[in-house]
Amino acid sequence: MRTFLHLSESNKKLSEFIYLANDNSLLQSLHNIWNIDKDFKGCLSEDYSQIKNDENVLKTSWCDKYTTIIYRGNGKWQSSNKERFHRQPLPDYLRWLGTEELHYLPYEMRASLDEGIWDSIEGCFLPTHILDMAYLVLPELPPTVIKSLGLLSWTTEEEVLKYYDEKKKETKQDMEDNLKKDQWRSHERKLDVSGKKHELVERISAKQGEKPPKQVELYTGQAIPKTIKKLGKLQLSYLKSILRWYGLPSMGTKDSIILNVSLIANNRRHLCFMRERKMLLDLVSMSKSLIIEEKKQRLLLETTPTYRYRTFLTTTFQHLSSKRPRQNASVQSLHSSTSHIEVPEEITLINIEEIFDEFANNIMIKNALATRSDEAMTTLESSLPEKDVVSTILTCGAIVKVFWSEEDCEETGWHEGWYLAVVKDVIDKEEALINISYVVEPECLYETNVTQLLSDKKVMLHEGSEIEEFYEVGCKVKVRWSKEEIGDSGWRLGSYVGEVQQSDPDNDEIKVVFQAEPDATYSYEVTSCLAYGCLQMVKSVL
Repeated sequence: MRTFLHLSESNKKLSEFIYLANDNSLLQSLHNIWNIDKDFKGCLSEDYSQIKNDENVLKTSWCDKYTTIIYRGNGKWQSSNKERFHRQPLPDYLRWLGTEELHYLPYEMRASLDEGIWDSIEGCFLPTHILDMAYLVLPELPPTVIKSLGLLSWTTEEEVLKYYDEKKKETKQDMEDNLKKDQWRSHERKLDVSGKKHELVERISAKQGEKPPKQVELYTGQAIPKTIKKLGKLQLSYLKSILRWYGLPSMGTKDSIILNVSLIANNRRHLCFMRERKMLLDLVSMSKSLIIEEKKQRLLLETTPTYRYRTFLTTTFQHLSSKRPRQNASVQSLHSSTSHIEVPEEITLINIEEIFDEFANNIMIKNALATRSDEAMTTLESSLPEKDVVSTILTCGAIVKVFWSEEDCEETGWHEGWYLAVVKDVIDKEEALINISYVVEPECLYETNVTQLLSDKKVMLHEGSEIEEFYEVGCKVKVRWSKEEIGDSGWRLGSYVGEVQQSDPDNDEIKVVFQAEPDATYSYEVTSCLAYGCLQMVKSVL
């Protein structure tokens, strides 16, 4: 089981690990009473697929933070797929409008509510999930949207502010820890201990009178490498300082941080946290639809809703009893009260959906400002003076574009046009001879004379972004397919290798043919797919 859990998602689906039941008295009893098969044999990949709900036709499970339901998968299930959903709690917006209290829909109303998109997304109204996404999209929360975010996450305004304060403290502490780690990483002392290793090394070094290593430098506006390979060589604290410089949260894994820094370096800052931004806007739309459904339900109800209150509330005074020992005599809920948010004067039953408009507008305005800033930076870079082309190309790692004519492409399978390549080796600097590797053919090296190609105007220094390698016709890419994209195609969840057949850089679009389905062509928007993390090169040369 431990070995299986350490596998990647794709390898888990391909795994053939099986398990058997222990032959003991308990198994014999189960066999005698419930007719359990003593020769039972299970497959971990099939069980994992059922828990992850990978089936396309029949829902097999429901998993959120607090609930895990495994639906019966054999023929004894007599009901329909429509009934295979868990009725997760939903906010009661109309009750809030009348009482200013935050309650979830009562059981009868939740059971009779028409099925909607909220019944297919696990934990969509989970407060921590919503606040986590909001912090990534709006790390500096404007005062005007605190109430909207509180209603969206179904928490009080005080709890929203408390969450943001704790998140900022956590981010600050994380940044300080990373700075210390990078500062003491190269120190000669190596201690194999748990906990914060840099603190132990620093303490021992100070006690022995050793000079501390040079402090790590932070980002202060200098040029950022544009390729992911170069960004991966930078220290984590430096990468996080870049995000902080541009007003973005620095939390997350190193891969996600490198992706966001790469988008900033290539003037695509508006694509950072694009997935979370879209999910928040979808949640706002979902909440508005839920309010409309609740209004319809109230109109159709012949009686008023049934609300339940505890007969014996939790005591709010200190006392001693046999069930409450002395060390717990002080009641923990001494200051507890029903969560509530004041209803603005302009909000009524008719326009209650507008309570979320301020929050959604802030998200879209911030994205529009980031887009305008990216466009300005692109214009500024294009107006800078040109570099010494020859000396720049004669450098390992330089990215160039080489033109192949129709004559050059004979019997190669290539087509006439410009091809992206990277300089792998400088053979002779005086003769301007280099070895280059093309994006569409990364396993081969081509000896090239820079001076000759420049005179023929067949080579140019590539100043664009690393993203442009995805526009190369013939390059191999890996695309991750989601459950919604697979639908009833019969494909399995995971990543599939394909080849770019056509590209349109102006519209940010490529057309891909997959090895698993060579007769069909699929279109993708490159930058949005990169922001979502569902597109990558099979073998990048940049």
